[in-house]
Amino acid sequence: MWHLLKLAQLIENDLNRIAGEQGLSLADFHLLGALMMEAPRPMRATDLAHALNVSNTVLTGRVRRLAEAGLLRRDADAGDRRSTRLALTGDGERKVRDIGRVMETNGRFVAELGRLTGGDQQTLSHILRSLHIGMERHFLPRSRPE
Repeated sequence: MWHLLKLAQLIENDLNRIAGEQGLSLADFHLLGALMMEAPRPMRATDLAHALNVSNTVLTGRVRRLAEAGLLRRDADAGDRRSTRLALTGDGERKVRDIGRVMETNGRFVAELGRLTGGDQQTLSHILRSLHIGMERHFLPRSRPE
């Protein structure tokens, strides 16, 4: 277990370094990436908070900062005046893609992964996918129906 925790810390530090070089935190990149995965459909702010496992308060500050930077836009929800819909701007999408490319080319984990044999890569991918699916089932709250 110690190796897994240490690996998670090393990966997080490396990804924070890469995102930081692009002017974002890893949490900001994660938020923008979640919006990109839903594009072109805007997400309700409350659904995004649930997907990221953060409080609405934490999300609000992050969203404000990223909107001021021109990376996402906030639109009132036509069906619910209390709700806000969030979507990436063109600059936000470019930023996510740029950071993703740098992670793939300069990320230390990707480099180490490339040193594994093809069979080991497939085994690791299978194990990580199984853990991800299992943990999501137990920890990610479901979004409210629209």
